[in-house]
Amino acid sequence: ENNEWINPNLPTEEEKWSKIRRERDALLNKTDWTQMPDSPLSDELKAIYQTYRQALRDLPLSTSNPDDVVFPTKP
Repeated sequence: ENNEWINPNLPTEEEKWSKIRRERDALLNKTDWTQMPDSPLSDELKAIYQTYRQALRDLPLSTSNPDDVVFPTKP
């Protein structure tokens, strides 16, 4: 029997993952413009943002613990 007290105010693991996905999606949305054909960025900067955006998309798969998630640094 598990007599461990559970604090109902702490987010569940599912809630933590959901928050991480929302943050990730917001960061992706803020950088969508960097990949548009008419973006004023150089090809080099577009590639840097492309790598950053891929790292964001890979976030949920890069760790199994939501408390260990580290967001990539925005260029």
